[in-house]
Amino acid sequence: MNNLYEVSPRMQCLWELLKMKDSRTRNMSVGIVVEGAFNDIIFEKAINDLIDRHEALRTCFEERDGKVLMKVIKNKQKNLIIDTHLWESDSKNLIKDYIKSKIYVKFDFENDIKIKSWLFPISKNFRVVAFSIPHIVCDGVSINVLMKELFEIYFCYSDKGCKSAKLLDEAEQFKDYVKWLNSSVVYRVDNRYKNYWINQLRNKNVKQILPYDFMDLRLDKPVYTSEGLVMSLHKAGVISFHLNKNELSIMRETCREIGMSNSMFLMSVLLLLMMCWCATFEIISKLRVHGRTPEFLRTVGYLTNAIYFRFEADKNGSVEEYLSAIRDKMIDAIEHQYYHDVCIESDLGIASPRSLFFNFTPQSDWRVDSEELRIYEFNDDIEERMTMYDFEITSRISTTDALLVNIIFAYNRQLFKKNTISNLKELFLKIINSLHDNKKISLEEYINSMKGVSIDPLLTDADQ
Repeated sequence: MNNLYEVSPRMQCLWELLKMKDSRTRNMSVGIVVEGAFNDIIFEKAINDLIDRHEALRTCFEERDGKVLMKVIKNKQKNLIIDTHLWESDSKNLIKDYIKSKIYVKFDFENDIKIKSWLFPISKNFRVVAFSIPHIVCDGVSINVLMKELFEIYFCYSDKGCKSAKLLDEAEQFKDYVKWLNSSVVYRVDNRYKNYWINQLRNKNVKQILPYDFMDLRLDKPVYTSEGLVMSLHKAGVISFHLNKNELSIMRETCREIGMSNSMFLMSVLLLLMMCWCATFEIISKLRVHGRTPEFLRTVGYLTNAIYFRFEADKNGSVEEYLSAIRDKMIDAIEHQYYHDVCIESDLGIASPRSLFFNFTPQSDWRVDSEELRIYEFNDDIEERMTMYDFEITSRISTTDALLVNIIFAYNRQLFKKNTISNLKELFLKIINSLHDNKKISLEEYINSMKGVSIDPLLTDADQ
């Protein structure tokens, strides 16, 4: 067991999924546009420094007696692939499709460095850099950390007076986080965490029934892991959009008045959307949270926790009271996040529901604009979007520069028509635009005012 470390319960579940499905579907990918003079040699050096800095990128796995363990290996140094494709067109769609075909790769989990990097020289002063990292060692927050640090290191080396990129504070390592998480103090002995979720979920139906368009097709064979958890993975349909200036202004004002965060506001809107759609005042979903305590804010790894979120609204209370209740409920749930879904399902005998999932991803702003260089994220998704849920909602929030909010609805195309999800998007935006001005009316009155859009016409339109 020398130099071998335990994985977290959620990593164990991901490992089971990786063994049963094409592992390429569980990679995280990001593309970056680089405009201007760029030094490829320095960039590869910065990538190697990043790999040396974060053990998660050098983590390999081996299985012993049905249990997966991780170990840290040395950097292999050659980690940038320079693609020499000759471009006959600068069509954005052609570029995106070509990059996707190259970065959709498998990793050798026992031997590979866990980041693959490509440089695509599109023209003399226009490049796309792409990365693929297995999800088992990386989450959304980690992607932000990696990209921000990568360019800090690159620009340090680009400065003629800088011979070493040791400009960053030491980062806590992933294996240390897992050791802390697996400790008895966090969830195995301290009954405060366990008792909270028992009170929330015992004797409750944790399956949220959604109004499927194709009920007879919900026969996808489930996959059972060694721990009895059900996992089923499918390619998702996607609808993505950004909030406009007016909608962002409403969000800011509501957050200021209620004393809630942007994520809490969006959760409030999403739950109202579900109440309208499902015609119920009780919503049960899973909620993904970043799982980081202050000392692990710059740690790279799979730190994400998924927790249950059960909310039963008071239909006679005001919309304002509803918003305050969501704020308090989210604070409570996040405080108890380390006794997460894997523990809950095992200890309470709950079969993991795959119907509804909320994912909030904070994003740091690592874009660079200077006289010589512009660096920004490739704004077309180059990732093959996969989901194990029927309906998954992701919000990406960036507040470093200006407030930017991207909403992604990912859905199982075997269960829903695209028109249905498009109508949900329109209802989501209508809720945001009407919420602030209707804070004093009852929740029931507010939801009834949405019914003309949200329930009967929603499903009728989808059938046309």
